[in-house]
Amino acid sequence: MYIAFREDIVYKQIQNLLIHKNASQIFPFAGFAKTYMYRCEMRPSVSTAPTWHTTDHSVELMYVFGAPFGHALQIEGPWHEDDELMAREMMKYWTNFAKTG
Repeated sequence: MYIAFREDIVYKQIQNLLIHKNASQIFPFAGFAKTYMYRCEMRPSVSTAPTWHTTDHSVELMYVFGAPFGHALQIEGPWHEDDELMAREMMKYWTNFAKTG
């Protein structure tokens, strides 16, 4: 209970407040540019964190750079099929965002 509460307050609510509501104050050079946010909650099969721990900050980068396929980061497996599916999706999302904004 405590961990979920802390996670909701510290990460979800503060992040939402800072990024979406105050983006023009934090980044005045951006003007009224759109802001985007996502949250990766998939726990990698190679995670060594305790089971009560969901995911680490920037865990999606393992998927973006193809770690389950052995293309980058040289993180030893065993990787599962779910990890490969997530990697394909994350690569697609980031590529599409880079192309179209």
